[in-house]
Amino acid sequence: MNTSRDSYSAAASAWQRGPAKVYDQLAEVLVDTCPGMLPGCRVLDLGAGTGAVSRAASARGATVVAADAAWGMLTADRHHRPPCVVADVGGLPFIGEVFDAVLASFVFNHVAHPVDGLAEAVRVTRPGGWVLASSFDADWTHPVKDVVDAVAARYGYAEPGWYTDLKTATSIAFGTTGAIADTLRKAGLVDVEVAERTVEIELRGAAELVAWRLGMAHMAPFVATLSPATQGRLTRDATTAVGPEPTPLRPVVLLARGRRPR
Repeated sequence: MNTSRDSYSAAASAWQRGPAKVYDQLAEVLVDTCPGMLPGCRVLDLGAGTGAVSRAASARGATVVAADAAWGMLTADRHHRPPCVVADVGGLPFIGEVFDAVLASFVFNHVAHPVDGLAEAVRVTRPGGWVLASSFDADWTHPVKDVVDAVAARYGYAEPGWYTDLKTATSIAFGTTGAIADTLRKAGLVDVEVAERTVEIELRGAAELVAWRLGMAHMAPFVATLSPATQGRLTRDATTAVGPEPTPLRPVVLLARGRRPR
């Protein structure tokens, strides 16, 4: 896969089996930071993926529209999704000032030019409305990443170029509290706040940690090229390498919000 869009589309099924267990919990954290009450609000779930934010916001009474550049992600569980549109964050197909809030869970840390994407989010938000975004702290990591990647490398895995390039670019603009605050202000937001929070993720042991890693968009398309038997061996080897008592998953998350001027 040569682009992040293609890779995320191809990874949709694996994502639901693994990473979704993590990102569903992280979506709840972001939605809980939304100022005011969500019932009756029109919300854009930007970079919706398999719908974690959509479900969390809908459960709180919001009317949700979902947008994502990866068509495959939007088709996941499609019969239980709000209205969806395939769209790039840098060119949203909506008129201006149509949403009360835009929520972007781990989106702008996957965008080469986050200021441009945020400016689009601001454009479609009503005056006085909020844009909320989350990202991982650039310094946070987890030992399972290196362990599983090393096992996958023995099966022929190599980190795709788009992922390497993206990590380098976005860690600068969307990987620290100061950088994120500056990026939000450059996009035209005011009353900007960025908070750091360590989130306790509930996963059941090594198997679910391995599924999290192997289901990520930069790895799942490679795994899909392997035969079912080889996939099984890779998963077993990775689970054994992680061990019976893995380090709990406690990502350091940066939660940002800013308001469009009235």
